[in-house]
Amino acid sequence: MDIGVFYDKIGRRRTSNNKSQASPQCLGVPKEAWIHRAGRLRHLSSIGEAMTTSHGMTAEEARGWFSYNKATGVLTWRRRPSRCVKAGTRAGYVRPDGARSVRFKGQTFFEHRIIWLLVTGLWPQDGTDHINRDNGDNRWGNLRAADQHENAGNMRLHRHNTSGVRGVSFKKKAGLWIATIRKRGKHTHLGSFKTKGAAAETYRREARKHFGEFFNG
Repeated sequence: MDIGVFYDKIGRRRTSNNKSQASPQCLGVPKEAWIHRAGRLRHLSSIGEAMTTSHGMTAEEARGWFSYNKATGVLTWRRRPSRCVKAGTRAGYVRPDGARSVRFKGQTFFEHRIIWLLVTGLWPQDGTDHINRDNGDNRWGNLRAADQHENAGNMRLHRHNTSGVRGVSFKKKAGLWIATIRKRGKHTHLGSFKTKGAAAETYRREARKHFGEFFNG
């Protein structure tokens, strides 16, 4: 059974099924992680909230506290974590970036990392990647081990991109389309082209070689 209150991506409180409202703390959201900004309740994760990566929970402890459905990706509490959250309630809350976080014994964990611990018995050595780019889709078939470099090959289109194509921008003065790729933090110029299609194909060809199976063009 899911609690009837949740917080959307910009921190607005929403309710469902006409259930009584609960505080962020009841949802497992730490009190110190919420601030009022421009008249709205905002979560500090949007300005750099620190996430616990590999300490503070063992696989045995995780399996005693959480249940996980591989098919749906839903993580629930096996036991009651607080007075206002019942066993069987979905664990955690949604961050502004769409990922889910869980508050456990005073520490904040990404939900997908807890899931990896539950299934494999180990914390991810480097990181995890959501194959379909949906940070909130934690079905087991959508998760894979990936380091920061591999994750970069499967990123969504940057919000400042104006061409609609990864790795491609338009140089107005020259009237040319520019293809570039970022490799381990460094940008590499791939060429200048008369058409966007030619620049896009050049980027995709180089990205497939560089990122391999992690490239999602």
